[in-house]
Amino acid sequence: MEDNKLIPTYLEADFNTSLEKLKRTLALSDTFKDYNFEGSNITMIMELMSYLSDMNSFYTNMVSKNIYADTADIYETVHRLVTQKGYIPKGYISSQATVTVTVSGDTDELFSYGDQLYISEWQSINTGLKKEDSTEIFYNLTIPLTTNVSTSGNTFTFDIEMREGTMETLRYRGEDMIDNNIILPFKEYDHGSYPFEVPSIRFISNDIQWTRIDEFYDNMSGLNVDDNIFVLSYDKYNRYNIGFSNSRNTPDANEVISVDVLVSNGSDGIIGPLSINIDNSDLTGFLIYNSTKNIYIPVDNITQFTNLESSVGGSIPETVSQLKSNSSGSSHSQFRNITKTDYKSHLEMRSDVVRGFAWGEQESNPGNTNEYNKIYISVIPQMGNDTYFTSDVITTSPVNWVDTNTPSISGSIDIPDLYTTSFINDLLVYLEERKMMNVYETLVLPELIYFRFDIGIRVKRTYNYVNVMTAVKNKLTYFFDSNNRSFNEEINFMDIKNFIMDRSISSSTDNFSNIAGVDYLTIRDIVTYTPSLSGSGEEYIYEPNTNLDYPQYTIDSYDTHVGNILRPIKVGFSQFPCLAIDMCVFTQET
Repeated sequence: MEDNKLIPTYLEADFNTSLEKLKRTLALSDTFKDYNFEGSNITMIMELMSYLSDMNSFYTNMVSKNIYADTADIYETVHRLVTQKGYIPKGYISSQATVTVTVSGDTDELFSYGDQLYISEWQSINTGLKKEDSTEIFYNLTIPLTTNVSTSGNTFTFDIEMREGTMETLRYRGEDMIDNNIILPFKEYDHGSYPFEVPSIRFISNDIQWTRIDEFYDNMSGLNVDDNIFVLSYDKYNRYNIGFSNSRNTPDANEVISVDVLVSNGSDGIIGPLSINIDNSDLTGFLIYNSTKNIYIPVDNITQFTNLESSVGGSIPETVSQLKSNSSGSSHSQFRNITKTDYKSHLEMRSDVVRGFAWGEQESNPGNTNEYNKIYISVIPQMGNDTYFTSDVITTSPVNWVDTNTPSISGSIDIPDLYTTSFINDLLVYLEERKMMNVYETLVLPELIYFRFDIGIRVKRTYNYVNVMTAVKNKLTYFFDSNNRSFNEEINFMDIKNFIMDRSISSSTDNFSNIAGVDYLTIRDIVTYTPSLSGSGEEYIYEPNTNLDYPQYTIDSYDTHVGNILRPIKVGFSQFPCLAIDMCVFTQET
């Protein structure tokens, strides 16, 4: 009989293994006991069977792998699985900016104190900025604005909320629907930012404007007097669909449909503060109407467009890994912010929030009986947006690595200073709809815990050290990407080493192929930099304690400092792990 050691598992049933198994199995019989398989006709049949076995093993593995969202790696499959859990995948999202408009006039003929000014929706401005490919960046007023002149004199200033993108108008008839959906062309449309207070799409059927909602379960029929509603979804084929519900109104076959929608530049449309530079000649068609005097204010009198803060929220469609991460909380969400999982899932639904966290008074201050209903919230906004003000900190002091003579190295890192008032207000209003009664919510500025590493690398003979070191550096940076890290997280340095060496892990822009050239990798030392706590840039880690002083080691003290180096470190409720990559040291081992 066969030797059981020769029977492979289905994952090992590749071509060579299957062929060798067939040879050994046949060799156990009297007919083929001493048969020379090389160059014989039966070998062709055996190879064909081995190919079929290899293909069957591959497809079995792929089918099994893509049954669950955690192991699936095909975008279409992950999209379908997270949708089944109740998560709504997002497409391109345009950034949103608060633009200050200044209007001037020499006399009271154009405007005076108390006059009502009106700007109709879907007017756009050319910001004067361009992408790298020379594409011009436009911002649009997608909701009508009415404001009263509140100052006396020849100058009046007011703010408008605008979304990035180029407006496109699409025409349909009701008969163009397929399964209650209108499929939009393959373009990078703005998916919008929930709860869509500044819309990205306008749907008009027979001169009646319909209302967009996030999903049909948001407003069940009877709770909302308006049954003319639709949803905009981003499907697994990277298309946008306008969907309708059989339980609500749907356009008739002969209805004339008009869709105004923004073609988005995603994260490329984000603009910095004070970056809009508009000449009057670029404002042709931008109309401000004085309702009181029944006149239009000429564009020559619109003297300035200014964005005091950068735009927020621009992003590209979620990657496979982001779909998995962002959807993880949706299956646990109770659509009411009861647990920290509910808060985290709800916060991270916003396009301008990368990571969110919440905790109660009893967690940060056990035994306090005065503030049972106080909820603390901390978020990491989209990087590059002025949702909190930051200041650069430069350090030039040498890093005290153990057993290493390291020259002085310097780098620049960000320390959060404060959230902007507009961001705080927007976030608290957003949370209000899921707020529990008698709960007091307060926003806490995050503390960024920076990690610095001394890493030794020995490369394989056929690889270039610089290329391998760069791949390790990039992989370490990817590990600490804000999309991959969380508040109140435990940083285990064995996990970091395994992450770097795992060649199956890649980002959307880098497959880290030169990691294959690592012969040996060791983490010699770790130093943390918590300027908001220490102020001096020195290591600032507590021993395990009951006072909840973070960051802290997760296990008891060792006998020597060297023993402390690789102990896992836990960060606090408002603390977020980051990487000071410019201060890391990479050494070639021999």
